[in-house]
Amino acid sequence: MDPVLLVLICLCIGSIAGFLGGLLGLGGGVIVVPALILLFDTVGTFDASEYPANTVVLVTLGTSMASIVFTTLSSSIAQFRRNAVDWEIVKNWIVYLILGVLLATVIATHLPAVATKLFIGLFIASIATVMITNWVPKIRNGPPGRGVTGMLASVGGVICGLAGIGGGNVVVPTLLFFNTKVVTATAAASTLGIAISVAGTVGYVLNGLPVEIPGAVGYVYLPALIPIAIACAICAPMGVHVAHRVEGQNLRRAFGILMYLVAARMIYSAF
Repeated sequence: MDPVLLVLICLCIGSIAGFLGGLLGLGGGVIVVPALILLFDTVGTFDASEYPANTVVLVTLGTSMASIVFTTLSSSIAQFRRNAVDWEIVKNWIVYLILGVLLATVIATHLPAVATKLFIGLFIASIATVMITNWVPKIRNGPPGRGVTGMLASVGGVICGLAGIGGGNVVVPTLLFFNTKVVTATAAASTLGIAISVAGTVGYVLNGLPVEIPGAVGYVYLPALIPIAIACAICAPMGVHVAHRVEGQNLRRAFGILMYLVAARMIYSAF
């Protein structure tokens, strides 16, 4: 693909991901991952005759994780300034999340592309369902014990690593289930998102080093990462600005329907 065209497409992907992320409170990875898989599959960027069959998925996940580093960093700084972060939650979750994400980067390299695409498609469909139904988990009194926390955080890390997301769609509902305030859960998720994205980036870089991909560091594809990260950083505040001036629920439902179509396309591409 022509480098200029690739940059322009990735700028569009990053702009949409950043704007909708700010508007609807979504992590950008939910948009970036299916968009990049569709792009790479369509133009044949990583031809199966030259690279392993699951290279497209792995490069997409690695690039998405790297782009999330920048978006979570900006949101986390805002939470720090407001003193909204509950550091006890962060301390209890962070190690297990990192271990889960690193494990996911290893698992992903050994999974066939069809399995990873199917997982991503089903995960996007679950996010769409939550958005359309406005589902909120039933509250359970009190925080979980150390063992339950470790299990939930580890599984959450694996899900984030395999889906290429920063964690908000996993961490927030889990914390809400244990009667954490929405503001506190969101602030913790933003902070933990830095650890998730950095761990995921490191994992996909290290696992991808044996595969020589021009323009990439491991499985992080720089020609796509740079424009996506820049566009996300610029457009996310715009989405937040608009979110305070429009009716959010109807937008969430409309976007949920769109996500169903994206999920269906992802599952179709898996087969």
